[in-house]
Amino acid sequence: MDKLNLVYAYLDKTNYAIDWPNGIKMNDMDGLRSLLLKDRELVGRRAIHLSFWEGDRNGNINIISVNDISNLSKDEKYVFPIEVFDDMRFWSHYLNKDLDIPLRVEQDIIAGKAKLFIFVPFEGISQMCYNKLEFLKKIKAKYNNIVYADCNLLAYEFLAPEGIKSVFNNAWLNTGFTNIEIFKYIDSLKTLILTKAIRPKKFVCFNRIPKAPRAYIVNRLLELDIVKNNIVTFQLDKDPCKAQKMLKHYEDCYNYKNLDALKKNIPLVYDYDNIFTVNPTHIHINAHKETYFNLVNETEFYEQPSTMFFSEKTFKPIICMQPFVLAGAPNSLKQLKGLGFKTFSDFIDESYDEPVDSTERLERVVRTMQYINSKSFQELSEMLYQMYPILEYNFNHHMMLAEQEIGAKKITREIINNW
Repeated sequence: MDKLNLVYAYLDKTNYAIDWPNGIKMNDMDGLRSLLLKDRELVGRRAIHLSFWEGDRNGNINIISVNDISNLSKDEKYVFPIEVFDDMRFWSHYLNKDLDIPLRVEQDIIAGKAKLFIFVPFEGISQMCYNKLEFLKKIKAKYNNIVYADCNLLAYEFLAPEGIKSVFNNAWLNTGFTNIEIFKYIDSLKTLILTKAIRPKKFVCFNRIPKAPRAYIVNRLLELDIVKNNIVTFQLDKDPCKAQKMLKHYEDCYNYKNLDALKKNIPLVYDYDNIFTVNPTHIHINAHKETYFNLVNETEFYEQPSTMFFSEKTFKPIICMQPFVLAGAPNSLKQLKGLGFKTFSDFIDESYDEPVDSTERLERVVRTMQYINSKSFQELSEMLYQMYPILEYNFNHHMMLAEQEIGAKKITREIINNW
């Protein structure tokens, strides 16, 4: 089998659209909401992860209707994908309810000709959340031939003891900007480093969605009076009462010290008055050119069992050839190195990545930012010049990994090779 066959129950391949997602009974709106968490029409390519459609065009994936299964040869196998676009309700909703799978497909799965493919295209959330593990164990017991894929780097080691095959698929590696737009700027980004150009700011720290660890870090940066010389954002609800209530919630629920400095200074804005309307994969190229370091406040910060997720936030500085401080879950740098990237321990103290205690880890991140901010612009320019081999390597390594994600080549190969 040299290509992966994806079978859909309600497919209009002529228009590259599906009338209804796999696994959900036609017109079951509650089931649809459990899949998407939004009551909306499921139309066009929005319904299927774009890399699969690209793979169909490139020839490594064949997308067919369930009505055309009989056209497959005796030896041709296929997967029946169920794409979960939001983890919040789906697993619990279907824990005590059967998925809608055509009888012919069920028979083929049990016979080994097909696999049930559970695919979460975006966030790599913990296997412990929202009854996900219980759901997968139930489906495994019923069908046996299942494979699960998401952006969680550690899903394999968590699911393997349950006999559940899993595939790592990080959609954030493959963005339109990564593979097209960045090449407009890469020469100028390299020139800035190699000429030791002086930049107006020392670091950038974007925070699109407010979260407690991000609030803590920005508050500490404000207390240390190092925000004004850098690019730091933080926005909350435009209603002042709601905004203050959220910060009070962070103080009370996460046992953080007071966030008075943040309360006095929000909103912190760079180039958008309402950052929530901006596509998170968009890169503010000027912000990267104007700063030396990137403080990345990742989506997941607290330790979760067998969970490690890298979003577009981590890959943005990499493709912009910018060193970064990664405020993520414990041992994020270790796992990033496991993907083949290099970090910057020869230049900055990266022990901030190690403590399991969240407050200690946050404080170490802040101390690292203090160190960076204490350097002169000339020293930082020299530091980036010395880092150039690492920055260039990371850029090239990222592009190699991203190329594997285009058209779902990597995930297709892994499913086929491990059938």
